[in-house]
Amino acid sequence: MEKFSENNDKKGSIIWLQEGLKLLKEKGFKNLNLDELSSRTGKAKTSFYHFFTSKSAFLIELALYWEHHYSV
Repeated sequence: MEKFSENNDKKGSIIWLQEGLKLLKEKGFKNLNLDELSSRTGKAKTSFYHFFTSKSAFLIELALYWEHHYSV
């Protein structure tokens, strides 16, 4: 599996990942939706697609981000 790198931030994707982890923890996988995520980040929903090609791509990056920051 690919490793997450802070250098891959693309000037803003980290906020999406940080809030995505919070939302995932609070609401679970099935209830993770882009409208609420957009609201929490304070960013337009369309900007999500500047950083991630799809929700699936976001979830992969989210797993890499979690692994990099929270696993031993």
